Amino acid sequence: MKRWLKKIIVAAVVVFNPLTIFVAWIGTAWLSNNRPETGTNLSAVDWLPQSASDISYYETYSWTAWECTMSEEDFRKWASRYELREISGALSIERFSWREAWRTHLGSGRDSWEEERKHVATVRDGLFAAKYWENGGGYKLVFDRETSRVYRQSNPR
Repeated sequence: MKRWLKKIIVAAVVVFNPLTIFVAWIGTAWLSNNRPETGTNLSAVDWLPQSASDISYYETYSWTAWECTMSEEDFRKWASRYELREISGALSIERFSWREAWRTHLGSGRDSWEEERKHVATVRDGLFAAKYWENGGGYKLVFDRETSRVYRQSNPR
């Protein structure tokens, strides 16, 4: 076999070797989880309607959360692809700031519990949609009528 052909075959095995692909995937996920993309109190983003304002988000490979202010009418239009339901009782959702607080500040004890509550929204009057997959991933979308805030949290697992 010609020398250049052997080099191509070896290169193909190395590049497409499942272990190499797995290590590259894990490395990419690790980098994403340790270098989140964030934004706080933005006036607009390209992935929400123009009517959305005061937008904050935290995004990594394995956990994403965002929130914004939007009228109920605009929310219903934007969320028409979701199966929205009325909230009965109270529904809690982790806010965009929860993951960073969890990673850096939350421990155990009463002070920790009080700190965590600052990063969780509890909605009593509004709309929600949720879907969970067998692998533990899924999403939760919540609209709070009292504040006109929209919250979304998801993970792919």
